[in-house]
Amino acid sequence: MFTGIIEDIGKIKSIRRGRGYLELEIESVLICEDVKIDDSVAVNGICLTVVAENSPIFQVQAVAETEKRTSLGFWKSGMSVNLERALRADARLGGHVVQGHVDCIAKIKKIKDLGENREFIFELPEEVLPYTVEKGSITVDGVSLTIAKKNRQEITLSLIPHSMKKTLFNMYKIGDSVNIETDILGKYIVEIVKTSGKGIDKETLMNWGYKI
Repeated sequence: MFTGIIEDIGKIKSIRRGRGYLELEIESVLICEDVKIDDSVAVNGICLTVVAENSPIFQVQAVAETEKRTSLGFWKSGMSVNLERALRADARLGGHVVQGHVDCIAKIKKIKDLGENREFIFELPEEVLPYTVEKGSITVDGVSLTIAKKNRQEITLSLIPHSMKKTLFNMYKIGDSVNIETDILGKYIVEIVKTSGKGIDKETLMNWGYKI
């Protein structure tokens, strides 16, 4: 598991297509300090397994299903990516519980400059909306963030200058595609309530985004 606290911005050195998978070489001196074969690394929020390492380059592989469900298909050699090593058992949980299992791809709809801060507005698919809540956690390209506002199919995220500097958010443009992972705790709660059929009314389900 991960926490959504980005450790480094790496660079994709090469992408090679195999039979049913992609193989990527990524450059990061920091990540290669203690990464080993079979370790997990979140690359733009996607949990990938290290298959080779020769500092400052490590290599990961992704199956076709991962490419289908994430922004991986848009990646190119030379592009930058957010990187985070798997959480150690004795480390602080600085963000929130992140699995590295992407729920959907979302596009940046608007970007608003607010002095030194910046707001990003995303439009999410209907099936993902029930797992989002104002002031709740969400992961965008591996970054743990808090939902500032939720309005119909849109969510707004506010970023401080430090977060902009330490992640890819300072490079994003309107129309860019990002990986979205909703909070796993919210997923379990919604599914338990949904399947139990108790203590929940039709109006609440509709507000959560379910079609009745």
